[in-house]
Amino acid sequence: MEEEEEEEPKCKLFKIAEELLKTERSYVSRLHLLDQVFHFKITVENKNASFMPEEVITQMFSNVKSIYKFHNDFLLPQLTERMFNWSKEAKIGDLMKRFAPFLKMYTEYVKNFDHAMELINQWLVKSPRFATLIQDIQQLPECGHLTLQHHMLEPVQRVPRYELLLKDYLKRLPEDASDRTDAEAALKLVTEAASHSNTVMKKIEKFHKVMSIYQALGGGIDLISPTRELIKEGRIIKISARSGEKQDRYLFLFNDLLLVCSEQILGSYKLRARMSVDGMEVRNTIDENHSISKSFIVKSVEKSVEFLDENSKSGEQEWETVIHKVISDYKSKSLSRVNSNPIDPEVLDNEQDKIGILGKKAPQWIKDDAVTMCMVCTQQFTALKRRHHCRACGKVVCGKCSPRKIKLEYDNSQLNKVCTKCYDLLSKDNTRDQLSEEDSKKKGILQKAACEPSIIAGYLNVLDKGRNWSRRWIALRSDFVMYLYKAHQDVVAMTALPLPGYNSLLVDETEKIDKTNVFKLCHKNLDTFYFQADTETKVKQWVKVLEKMVLLQLPNEEEMTETNRLSSASTSSTTSTNSDC
Repeated sequence: MEEEEEEEPKCKLFKIAEELLKTERSYVSRLHLLDQVFHFKITVENKNASFMPEEVITQMFSNVKSIYKFHNDFLLPQLTERMFNWSKEAKIGDLMKRFAPFLKMYTEYVKNFDHAMELINQWLVKSPRFATLIQDIQQLPECGHLTLQHHMLEPVQRVPRYELLLKDYLKRLPEDASDRTDAEAALKLVTEAASHSNTVMKKIEKFHKVMSIYQALGGGIDLISPTRELIKEGRIIKISARSGEKQDRYLFLFNDLLLVCSEQILGSYKLRARMSVDGMEVRNTIDENHSISKSFIVKSVEKSVEFLDENSKSGEQEWETVIHKVISDYKSKSLSRVNSNPIDPEVLDNEQDKIGILGKKAPQWIKDDAVTMCMVCTQQFTALKRRHHCRACGKVVCGKCSPRKIKLEYDNSQLNKVCTKCYDLLSKDNTRDQLSEEDSKKKGILQKAACEPSIIAGYLNVLDKGRNWSRRWIALRSDFVMYLYKAHQDVVAMTALPLPGYNSLLVDETEKIDKTNVFKLCHKNLDTFYFQADTETKVKQWVKVLEKMVLLQLPNEEEMTETNRLSSASTSSTTSTNSDC
């Protein structure tokens, strides 16, 4: 009898471990679908037909490739081996503790999720070729008749799943078990990583509600937005402006929008009016000459509608009160956005003291050879697409992004060519509205300027697949990603390489590299990357930093001081005073 009681917890622990392996296999197959099917097919088709910018695809799929590689190449094989040898090593806490730090890579995916959904929905409407391709892929048996958006949700849901399994595992694990310390440490790390996903899951529930309303309206209205949230819905009476007749209506009130609808059969709705909360007012008719008492008028930029609230349930806030609150909240958030970010930080290089001197003092010009693309639109410069300097901020821009001239105080108020951003600032023509709209656009993973804060950055020679060396600006950032640029003032990276899973090593003589001061990043399942620095000291410093970052560790304060010194030395003499374009 005692033996049976002792065997029961062991059996339950085995079942939990078995469940972990089973769900991991299923999850890896979903990641394969996302990266090797959706991502791959879209990339290949786009190269042939060019129906969308390459950077949009990169932003849609974020770092899903590195997540797939981690689970397919590391976690799943280790779990499979452990279950095969369960009779000898009946535990999973040590494995999960070892791999839990790598779950930090989910932070980037989760943060980018809203933006990715927004891009997918936008391009499904914007590009018929993209929409057809997605529809064709979704018909594949492995898709299970589910949408791309549904599969994109899997990584967000996975980390909380690890948390639940580990909690259940610890609950069944004896107090004196040798695996308890590791399992508790793993749970702590996983719970920390899951907090990001749980926040997004709450947003996704709200997003799904908005999506269901979108479908109930027949999809004929642009309703999908990651920031839109349903506040209240329900029946109300509309008073006809012409006849005073009472008409049944159904309202959907969002944090930024009011939809006036009429109910149709089978739970569908017909849109009657769309009213923006921005600029909306609510006026009670009690003191006005209206034939119907207790009605109220909602006035928006688009139109004015009179309502009578006869359907509110007891204990439920009346429509007039709720709409008032939504308007008040919207105004507060709008004011907060303007006050917290009145000036485009990119125009002013994040230096608030430049706000007052833009156009009043000659700027320091960025050198022509410091950039390979327009610092506003990010288009590459060519023999036809020439470089121009903005006379207000000193940035290098293309002709399309510097079409106007404006009087600059430092040049005796003479007309000077400026970029579109500086023109908007200096002309003060709806500047705040334009900037707040622009700042609200989310940046893609490659849309990080070379000059943004880095752990270490500098010029290195990089060996390409054709065995040619090219000089590139390399930046390692706290998101554990290596960014490669053509020049140190470029505003968009050429490519990005997630570092976890790689090894950083010095190159030995056996590899027949005809250069000195070379180091490499190697991976057992991926291509090896070779880099050459100017000096042996720099090589050692890069390798030292990379050795930590591939293990999801950041340099300590002393090491950071040294890397900052090297990065500063790499950027010396890269700017100049005014010169002709």
